[in-house]
Amino acid sequence: MTSIKKLPKLYKNEKLNIKNNNKKICYVERKDNSKNNNNIRETINKIFNGIGRPYNVKVYLQTKDLSKETSLLAKNSEFIITIDNEKIPIDSIIKIERLSKK
Repeated sequence: MTSIKKLPKLYKNEKLNIKNNNKKICYVERKDNSKNNNNIRETINKIFNGIGRPYNVKVYLQTKDLSKETSLLAKNSEFIITIDNEKIPIDSIIKIERLSKK
């Protein structure tokens, strides 16, 4: 058995600089929702500016928490109101499709 005193000493580089780049650099993947949001607003405007009343037009509405077929009753710059008296923020809408051409 060898004793510890007979083992060679290890070389230690004391000029080693540790760089902490991870604290200064961060990569974030962002989804561009502005294009999707503009398309949804255009679709809603087409429904309300079309011929007839918007509550006669059936739409398919999908948000993060909700997906249903309904008719739209009113809108402002931030919300739409359905025929079922639900107030839905326009920014939360993922997809809206017109189902009938009335």
